[in-house]
Amino acid sequence: MAQITGGPYGGLVGALLAQPAAWTVPIAFFVMVVVSFLTPHRVPLGVARTMVRLHTPETLNLDRGDWRSRSS
Repeated sequence: MAQITGGPYGGLVGALLAQPAAWTVPIAFFVMVVVSFLTPHRVPLGVARTMVRLHTPETLNLDRGDWRSRSS
């Protein structure tokens, strides 16, 4: 958007605007890590069961529970 409204940029600014994933992805990852460290007590109920359901092979005979939430 900045290239459309402000014209072509050169140098470092032009490179950063041309490839925004090169700097936005590391920033997003950093923010995700910081927020997860600052809010460890806010893990929703049922996360452990969901993680088991998503990460175990389907060939294992586990009770994965119902996929619908209990509130519905």
